[in-house]
Amino acid sequence: MSNIPIFMKNIYVPVRLFFENYVINFADNKDISQIDDNIFIGNISTATNKEILQEKGITHVIDILSHKFEPYPDDFKYLFVHAYDTLDWSLTYSLPITNLFIRDVINSGGKVYVHCMAGVSRSVSVVLAYMMSLSEAHIDILLNKIKESRPIAQPNTEFMCQLVSFRDNVNYTNALKQQYYTSRNELYLRPPPENPYFLKENADLDDADLDDADLDDDAQRDD
Repeated sequence: MSNIPIFMKNIYVPVRLFFENYVINFADNKDISQIDDNIFIGNISTATNKEILQEKGITHVIDILSHKFEPYPDDFKYLFVHAYDTLDWSLTYSLPITNLFIRDVINSGGKVYVHCMAGVSRSVSVVLAYMMSLSEAHIDILLNKIKESRPIAQPNTEFMCQLVSFRDNVNYTNALKQQYYTSRNELYLRPPPENPYFLKENADLDDADLDDADLDDDAQRDD
């Protein structure tokens, strides 16, 4: 679908979403693939099948579409990511948000259903970004892992390039943070420089020494 002009998608998608939600599903509404214990990928039609989502234990939903789609706001927590499946669309700025969302879902013991229109490109890209945040494995290896559960998974070529660049930028930023915190900790742990005006032996002067110093000062003032 990445070759369809955006203006045509802006006509087609809202109509499709209306029919999916209120009339009839255009695709298999049981198309859901379990990627790991907490992450599932599927299509738009399955997003309307509340029974199967609840059966799988889904608690959260990420919909990556050109238009917002939240059929059951009282039953699931949604995250909407505005995106088109085109070669000139950037997902990069959304990936930190989706990574945090997925991480929080898993940490809370929940399960997340990630879908776009067909469950092939955008949704797979989002899940890949999260997997890449946990593993140093090559992107192709991680994609093959997804394909074991969902053979049709295949982000468009531009999304694949964006994912590689995203990982490089994250690694670079993490390296800078590590360097900053290491330098800061070294600064805090470093002993303070010795101040010649507050040497310990000066603090140990006895009263006699102090009296002699006062006499010398008086003599200098008399002169």
